[in-house]
Amino acid sequence: EAIKYNLINYFLTNPGERPGNPNFGGGLRNFVFSQITQGNLEFLRDDIQTKIKEEFPEISVSTVEVNSIPDDNTVSVNIGYFVENTTIEDEVTLNFS
Repeated sequence: EAIKYNLINYFLTNPGERPGNPNFGGGLRNFVFSQITQGNLEFLRDDIQTKIKEEFPEISVSTVEVNSIPDDNTVSVNIGYFVENTTIEDEVTLNFS
């Protein structure tokens, strides 16, 4: 559960928001307020995988699904992952509107 909450906290935090650690944060909330296009969704998918690899080396991403409803400016991000050298496998879902 701690890993799951760390991922949620990381992606809901904007870079510069945390005193003493200005580079911490995935900044997903900022993305929601930009225009949603297929290119943006693909960028977001790649960006999430890269950030997890850099910030959480013990976690391997199995799936990243980014779904949007452009008329509502809503984005749903589902990240499936497993923790290396353990039997822990889980997923995190973040919804933005």
